Amino acid sequence: MQKYSLYSYPWDLPGTGAVDIDKLRGELDELGVRGLTLAASYHAGKFISPRGAGRITFPEDGAVYFSPRLYRYGLLKPLVSQVVDRRCNPFAALAQDGRIPVDAWVVLNHNYRLGSQHPECTVQNLWGDRYPYSLCPSHPEVQGYVHALCQDVAEQGHVQGLSIESPGFMVYAHGFHHEFQQVEMNPWIDGMLGLCFCQHCMAGLHRHAIDAQGLRLRLVQRLRQYLESHAVSTCDMAVDWLLADLISDDDLRAMIRWRSDSVTALVASIREALPKQISLNVIATCQRPHATAFLEGMDLRGLAHVADTIELPLYQSSAEQVEADAFDALRRMSGGTALPRAILRPGPPDTASPAQLKDTVARLTQLGVEACSFYNYGMLRARDLQSIAAVGTHHNG
Repeated sequence: MQKYSLYSYPWDLPGTGAVDIDKLRGELDELGVRGLTLAASYHAGKFISPRGAGRITFPEDGAVYFSPRLYRYGLLKPLVSQVVDRRCNPFAALAQDGRIPVDAWVVLNHNYRLGSQHPECTVQNLWGDRYPYSLCPSHPEVQGYVHALCQDVAEQGHVQGLSIESPGFMVYAHGFHHEFQQVEMNPWIDGMLGLCFCQHCMAGLHRHAIDAQGLRLRLVQRLRQYLESHAVSTCDMAVDWLLADLISDDDLRAMIRWRSDSVTALVASIREALPKQISLNVIATCQRPHATAFLEGMDLRGLAHVADTIELPLYQSSAEQVEADAFDALRRMSGGTALPRAILRPGPPDTASPAQLKDTVARLTQLGVEACSFYNYGMLRARDLQSIAAVGTHHNG
């Protein structure tokens, strides 16, 4: 595993047509960065690439950036991005050249395209509404898709490892296109609306003697009472509400535990199915701080026992906050065999200066986090990308 690496989207790699690997290797050497974590599957978005002429990119929704072997897949099948047609297969090209170690960044259950095509495979909230952006990890077809995608990427021989994102449940506050409400949202509402009560989750809960239907009805009543009242909770108060509900409601607490155990078992089965030489790196959460990962069914302690690396997106606004979040994440991983790897954003909205980045990396090293990935090659301004150099060349060797 390279000590320092750089996340990237395939469409941001230098060169027109084929990837200019000479230029890319030169840029990475200047930064003191060894390898890439390159998106192999990704969701929709709207991104600005500020270097060079600058451009706005709208990635194809739920697309993959390699050549999948479609016979592997069942109901849920990947869509090949047009980038692969324009640039050939970037993974194959980089592997054939051999100078840049590559991990595949594989987004799993965050897939609006597949969720829209197959709503029966998505998360179903306490009211019965479906979330098309969130494939449910309890659904057998979703589990089959996740396995096929990971094995497909790993077995083609182009990468050293897989960094999997969203193997669990997506939270309600997702940042969906034109996501809007005129209700004051808070962590308590988000927590309740992020729970899945689809038939597969209900069946799994029932097998573990959890009264899922009774819980659902209680949560519907609690949420209805709040929305029909004049009460407005602050964020801090709502966190305490959520904590109190978890302590007082045995079924809610058991449901949260069951979700985490289910996701950990899914990740363990992925690890078992991959070639031994391919590392499995799990991106711990899309939330901040890492203590809230349970809202996605992500249990850092359990995952640290089944994955090779736990990647920690430490997206905080100061070196002190990064240190505190990392400290908590590491204690939750305690006892597991997985190595920690930080993900840092060297520019806005997290990092204000090269000095702050150096301080952040120094604090992480003191905690024992020596591996780090920087996010993201194409999205950073030149000045922010260069701030990696002082860290990378000093530590990477």
